[in-house]
Amino acid sequence: MAVADVTYKFLYVDVGAEGGASPGGTWSNRSLYDAVEENRAGMPQPEPLPNDDQPVPYHFVGDEAFVLRTWMMKPFAHRSQVLRERIYSYKLSRARRVMPLEFC
Repeated sequence: MAVADVTYKFLYVDVGAEGGASPGGTWSNRSLYDAVEENRAGMPQPEPLPNDDQPVPYHFVGDEAFVLRTWMMKPFAHRSQVLRERIYSYKLSRARRVMPLEFC
């Protein structure tokens, strides 16, 4: 499990999980999860997006195995998504695949 920023810099890497463990279960048993939950992780302060003045908080992006939190974005469940939910889920899954292959 790894966390990277928008410049592909790894901020957190944990390779100690069992092979059959789900990503969501692995994440909830890590020290970073506890630090984020307890507001000790040093998350950046919310900032406006380009061409806007409303601050937007930073988020982690996970798959459907992760538990939804105020700081975690995850896709909608696959069961009977309406079109806008499918579009959101597709774009969110694309955000999880931005690491170039030479960094993987």
